[in-house]
Amino acid sequence: METLRLRAALCLGFGGAIFALAAGGCSQQPATPSNGGEEALYRLYEAYTNAEQTLQRPPRSAAEIAPHVPQRAGSLDHCLVSPNDEQEFVVFWGVKTLPRGPLLQQRWPKPSAAYAAADPTAPLFPILAYERTGNAGRRYCLFVTGVVHPLNEAAFAAATLAAGGPAPKH
Repeated sequence: METLRLRAALCLGFGGAIFALAAGGCSQQPATPSNGGEEALYRLYEAYTNAEQTLQRPPRSAAEIAPHVPQRAGSLDHCLVSPNDEQEFVVFWGVKTLPRGPLLQQRWPKPSAAYAAADPTAPLFPILAYERTGNAGRRYCLFVTGVVHPLNEAAFAAATLAAGGPAPKH
């Protein structure tokens, strides 16, 4: 009988530990960005997509996203200016955002060889917004799926912009 109680206690303790670990890993909040430019681009995307849902079309200007800026962002300027280079982000207004997902990733055309070689971890989707100059040879880019990723200059030069053209030379 004592052995049965010990086994039951161990199973309950082990099950509780597994549940606690699983519940802790199911947070709805994304990982905390490690960079101010990254954080600002996440807030920009949140305001952009909120405006897109409300307007039933992509926003065409900063004025259209102003009422949708998340409270934790503080102000519209905190969403539009990078703390890394202290310049306004370049944003392609009027561009529809895309949901994330593996099927979308599979359907998107393969990136150019130059883009893939410059940064094999970079997303394959068009850039919705980016830091004008960035910092230390890298600039944070916001992709149409809401992913924020730093690109080196070679990858940025070969990236596809949501506006349809190649990345400009700054």
